[in-house]
Order: sequence, then structure tokens, then C-alpha cells
Amino acid sequence: MIRGFISSLGSVLDYFWTKLLLTIPVGYFVFGEKHYLIIYALFIVLVLDTILGIWVSVKYKVFASHRLGRITAKMGRYAIGLLTVWCLSSVSPDLFGWVFSFFGTFFILTEVFSNFEKLSLLGLRIPTKMLAKINRNFYDFYFNKEEGKQKEAVGKILSKGDRHYTLSSKDINLKKNIFDK
Repeated sequence: MIRGFISSLGSVLDYFWTKLLLTIPVGYFVFGEKHYLIIYALFIVLVLDTILGIWVSVKYKVFASHRLGRITAKMGRYAIGLLTVWCLSSVSPDLFGWVFSFFGTFFILTEVFSNFEKLSLLGLRIPTKMLAKINRNFYDFYFNKEEGKQKEAVGKILSKGDRHYTLSSKDINLKKNIFDK
């Protein structure tokens, strides 16, 4: 079993540098300008999301290095998704030419909302007011003045429904409502 794994790993590493060097011109000649714009925008928004995520976790003192692995998983999911729809649009550009732009924009907007969530947790009022209209946890985070309710809302927001990583209100280091003057 281990030998099978090692031999399959070896087949991936065969001609690694040749594959890597051939990837650059293929990407240069195959992708168009609109593809690059979407890829660059997604990359910039992901970098901003990562920086804000680290800032939020340090602020609330819930930083865990194992959660940084989610960044590569997220980038991998987006890359696989965009590659899949790019292949679809390459097969039939007349019928599916719009798909890459649609999914790229969808992924970018997903990350923009994620950045708004993090800006809200950092104490900015405008993103919090916007998110409070569409998400109950952000409504509780911004408007609920009851003792412990804001901490509970922050725990739900940071957990994002993950069964394996949940935060209770005791885990959150928040001394007062950050929106009180």
C-alpha cells in the first residue's frame, strides 16, 4: 500500500520542471485579458480576506494556526471551479462564453461579503449595518445590547457553522460593545 502511494507520488513528480515550464506559455496564450482580470481580482480579494481574517482572530484572541490551512483549500476550490468553467467555455464559446465571467464574479462577491464580515467584526459601522439587514447574527452583533449577546453573535459569526470549530461566548475576548461610544 505504501509502495503504491510512493510510486503514484513519483509519477506526479516525473517531469515536474518540464510541466511547470510548459504551464507558463500555455497560460499566456490560452487565457484572455478578461480571464486574467477576474483571476487577479479574485487573488487580491483573497489576500485582503486573509489579512483581515488574521487581524480579526488576533483582535478576539482566537487565533489558531490550523485554520490558516483553509486559505489554501479555498484557493484550490476556486481554482478548480474556474478551471472547470473555463474548460466548458473553451469547448463551446458561443454557448458558454459567459460562464467564466459569471462564476468569477460570483467568487469575487463571495469574498467581498467575507471581507465585509471581517470589517464588521473589526468595528466598522457601515458594513455592519449592511450585513445586519441580511444576517441575524450581525443584527445581534450590532443592535443587541443584552449582556453576552454580542459575544454569542461573534462566536456564531467566527464559527461560520463549522461543526469542528465552534466558539462559545466565553472564548471571545470582548470587554464591551464595540459600537458603544
